[in-house]
Amino acid sequence: MSKSYLNVDWGNLPWTEWIPFDGGDFRKIPMVAGVYRVKDVGQSKLFYVGQTRKSLRKRLRSLCVGTLAKSMPYNDPHTAAPRLWSWKDSKHLKFECAAAPTPPTFSDRNRVGLEHNLIWLYRTESGESPMCNFGQCHPGYCMPGNRGSGRRGGRVTTLLNGKRSVSNTPRLARIGKHVELRDPTAQNWMGLTWKNYEPALSGAGVYRIVDRKTNEVVYIGQSSNLRLRIPTHRAKYPKQDRFVVQYVMTNELLLLEQENDLLGAFYERFKCLPTGQLNWKNV
Repeated sequence: MSKSYLNVDWGNLPWTEWIPFDGGDFRKIPMVAGVYRVKDVGQSKLFYVGQTRKSLRKRLRSLCVGTLAKSMPYNDPHTAAPRLWSWKDSKHLKFECAAAPTPPTFSDRNRVGLEHNLIWLYRTESGESPMCNFGQCHPGYCMPGNRGSGRRGGRVTTLLNGKRSVSNTPRLARIGKHVELRDPTAQNWMGLTWKNYEPALSGAGVYRIVDRKTNEVVYIGQSSNLRLRIPTHRAKYPKQDRFVVQYVMTNELLLLEQENDLLGAFYERFKCLPTGQLNWKNV
């Protein structure tokens, strides 16, 4: 069966051809801002979807160099590099990438929204997340720190109680293929049951902030402790009565994926992120 996320027109974007990390001609990748995707050669899984506000060519060259390094690279300048490296080292995988430039008028916020949307589209079609998004790596490896920390990553060799220590188990939460987008302010938006926030609430979940005046969702977020997170938003805006906060409790391991799905679906409908996303103070 054809996988649309492998096509040159996926998401109605002008993707380049697939460029192999090993020996590929990166001059075919434009030196402009845009989005990109990485897959394993000969297979049908996406391993990473990302975006850059600078040069796609430089960004992907950097990712390629880190992934092909003899030892696991640091977490910077590209957090995906050590994660792809873990799969290359464990399964001897080879990778290739494709890029899609965004127009010069495209804002940084909309490009981030497009990234969320592409990941959501992939999860919707494949039923899982890209293998190296959301901090995931091969489960037999531990991740490094940034260069300044000097902390290297690599294969986990320590055995605990006869079992291999696993630093990062892939979550790959499955979701339904047919999600009703509906009104983002609806009580059952995205098939979830939204409840009004209460100060005594404690636990992990995703949340949305709705402007009572315009009846629009102005922010979507996630937190491992909603009781501590929500007040930080309220402190940034003096007219607290203008907003209502609603939440859905969830598994802490799935927070980033569920937040992405909400933002990706929001972008699918409106072709933008909520007005307060990445810039809550301007709401």
